[in-house]
Amino acid sequence: MDKRDAILVLYTLASFTVGGFIGERYSWTWTIVMLSAGVAFGALSLLVYARRLMFIAAASPHAGFFAAMVSVPLAYTLGGPVDAWMAIIALLLVYFAAALVYYGLDPDEATSVFVSLSASGGVLAAYLVLTRYPAASQVWASLVGDPLLASRLDTVLAVSTALVFAVLAYLTAREIVYSGLDPEDARLSGLRTWAYEALIYTFIALIVVVMVRIVGFVLEHVLILLPGVIAGYSSRGLYKTLTYSIFVSADSTLLGLGIAVATNTSPSAMAGLTLFTVFLVVLLARR
Repeated sequence: MDKRDAILVLYTLASFTVGGFIGERYSWTWTIVMLSAGVAFGALSLLVYARRLMFIAAASPHAGFFAAMVSVPLAYTLGGPVDAWMAIIALLLVYFAAALVYYGLDPDEATSVFVSLSASGGVLAAYLVLTRYPAASQVWASLVGDPLLASRLDTVLAVSTALVFAVLAYLTAREIVYSGLDPEDARLSGLRTWAYEALIYTFIALIVVVMVRIVGFVLEHVLILLPGVIAGYSSRGLYKTLTYSIFVSADSTLLGLGIAVATNTSPSAMAGLTLFTVFLVVLLARR
């Protein structure tokens, strides 16, 4: 075990101790949903970082916010669960961005179109929700996140999402990265690159939409981007770096939760600031 591995182990022990204390003293739901968000985004972040999809991934929370807002009037008028509408809308939006890139549009230009549509539509839908539907809490939770108010359904969805996507990340990481770094060679070797392209965009859409009410639209940008960057600076080898990304993200969300409870501030904000602090420490240690 080298020095960086030892530091990660100590950071994990400290963070999980804090999470356990919060669970025992206040509510295990708080600990579980924040840990689940950290695991899910940690797995996603490394794949996004390795595939250089950071622009589109960073814009994907806009799709989550748009889906959360549009799903309310759809559920009221057409029926059906809000969460199902959210997943469908987010998938359609992210697949739309992926199609733009696939058919030749520059990724930056595709991101611009994607953000323009989802941000404008999200604000319009939020206005309608606030003025015509009794769901103001949906707007608040989607913007800033509120894991302390997570329901049993939110908890089940968060845990299921974290477990499923963490396992899938380990099973498909090599193929997803390979198909992105050298798509021509991947295709010649018989790899179905289109399937792995669809898979990474599906990861992005579903993780964003499930976690948007827990960590909020704003913090999702941080959780998608920083864990993978930190892991990339701290480790070598695909699977070891993926493990680093998951643990750094999970540890930081738990520690952020503990700081938030101690200071009576936002858990999502503290998780983001904790990740940023870890990034600064790693960056300075490299110099």
